Amino acid sequence: MSSTPKGVGLFIDGIYQGKTDQIVGNLAPGPHLVSLSEAGYEPWSQMVSVASGQITTVTATLTAEVNPDTGDLQVTSTPTGASVFANGNYKGFTPVDDSLDINDLAPGAYTLEVKKSGFQDYSIQVTVDAGKKVQVHAQLTPAPVTPATATAEIVSSPSGAEVYVNTVFLGITPLSFQNVTPGTYTVEIRMQGYTPYSTTGQVIGGQNIQISAALAPAATPPTQAPVSPFLAVTGLTIAGLAIVLRKQW
Repeated sequence: MSSTPKGVGLFIDGIYQGKTDQIVGNLAPGPHLVSLSEAGYEPWSQMVSVASGQITTVTATLTAEVNPDTGDLQVTSTPTGASVFANGNYKGFTPVDDSLDINDLAPGAYTLEVKKSGFQDYSIQVTVDAGKKVQVHAQLTPAPVTPATATAEIVSSPSGAEVYVNTVFLGITPLSFQNVTPGTYTVEIRMQGYTPYSTTGQVIGGQNIQISAALAPAATPPTQAPVSPFLAVTGLTIAGLAIVLRKQW
């Protein structure tokens, strides 16, 4: 992926991949939405189909905004890898050697929060003006004690997939969780027409976990298996755990 100008934010199926120019690998064969976003330029996007074992070349020329009616935010943090929220809405995490660009915001006041496990939350009020770019750097302060919980961000390509944690449905990607209790978790990401993604791991207090799942199209449509009496009983047990997990996540 190359662009004019260079160094603009690159997203594949809504997942941030870094700055242009670069090669993005490990994509599932099939169509993907490629988007470019940079302060001061009109957003650019295009559906691109990739084939297994091949490199698809994409070039784009961005058009400068003329009298835009929106503004932009660029957020960095020390350390990086912190979750960013604007008016309580999750916007992504601060990348290494780069800024998280939150573009095309309606003019007005915003509460910006930057959070990372092991550090005190950072909060600031910012005002976005049309045609202007606001840069915010969050210098995070270590928490006075070792945190007992962790944080987690779960994204998928394509987005809009269902997320199950220990078989309990917790929402649609992208998702961000705070105050995750240490323990062993199995995360499954499901979307109709795609092969489910599953991973199991141990969560330790103070971690900032990031899960990015590239879903591959399913060879055949999934079929619904009959529910056995054993699964019905198991479902009642899981329902009881759901309330606890929702409080923890």
